[in-house]
Amino acid sequence: MRLALLVLVLTAPVPALALQATCRFETRCAQTAPCVPDDLVLQLASGPMEMSALLIAPDETAIGEVGLAGNGAVQIAARGPSGVQLLTIAPDAVALYTRHLAEGPIAVTRLGRCEDT
Repeated sequence: MRLALLVLVLTAPVPALALQATCRFETRCAQTAPCVPDDLVLQLASGPMEMSALLIAPDETAIGEVGLAGNGAVQIAARGPSGVQLLTIAPDAVALYTRHLAEGPIAVTRLGRCEDT
């Protein structure tokens, strides 16, 4: 009986991470070009798996893995149709979002803030 209960506990599904935030980016920097003002809004939502998140941009949605850095920053590494994405949110809500686009290839980095919604 105890073994059956232990197996039940160990195989029970783990709930997905509760995540809902809006990130607004004011600055865009693309490789060697000068940085320019930006107005990208990125939505974050819980992903389909444990410790996963959806990065919802105006042009695509990517599923990423959520990690926690030693200083308390949240990091989401994702792969979408256009390439690889990395979002870092510091404890003070300052955010850095980088896309490594397969076409080009080119890297685009944005600076802004993320707030819970």
